[in-house]
Amino acid sequence: MQKKKILIFSGSALILILLIIIIVHSFVFVHKCSYFGKIGIIDDCLSNEHSNIIYYQTNKIENIKKSHGDLLIDFLEKYNFEGNIYYVAAVDSSGKITSEQILNGLEWMYKNEITKVNISLSSAFYNKQIDEWIQTHPDVQIYSSYNNDINSVADYPAMYENVIASGSDSRIKYKNNDSKYSSNKVIILYKNYYYVGNSYLSLLTMLKSNEI
Repeated sequence: MQKKKILIFSGSALILILLIIIIVHSFVFVHKCSYFGKIGIIDDCLSNEHSNIIYYQTNKIENIKKSHGDLLIDFLEKYNFEGNIYYVAAVDSSGKITSEQILNGLEWMYKNEITKVNISLSSAFYNKQIDEWIQTHPDVQIYSSYNNDINSVADYPAMYENVIASGSDSRIKYKNNDSKYSSNKVIILYKNYYYVGNSYLSLLTMLKSNEI
């Protein structure tokens, strides 16, 4: 009888351990952000004003709806990032993100001495000028995210050589300097907020870099 109890207990413990392993690999758990300093983000227009953001936008767009950029800022606020965010809305007069505006944004970041810039945008088109800019400005580290879907053909700027890209899909052909996570489901523990997407992984990678 004693042996049966031991076996039952061992089986229950094994199941519990397996459940813990599954949960740990199914989510990325983070706590309160402890990193400070200046960071840069190049993305879409923001629909709201924020006190800790230095905002740059060359083209005025009216009636802006909640955008991908708003989601990134919301994540940083919930994650309790208290540094300054230099933000570029890389859009043309029609509100479309363009390579030209991304380059303008990179130049603006460089002039403002921002050394960590997040560009969590996904494009299938290679741009030689952006690639060359990144290569010739090694003091500005670019962080990006792979598409939430598999990058079957191309995924830029994540696939540029000197960009540190983040993702979770095992089918992605990661570069040596990339960050691969077990999941793109992020839980901020101290506030119990839940986010899904590789863009948030890219922000985590940037904030956890030793130079900040």
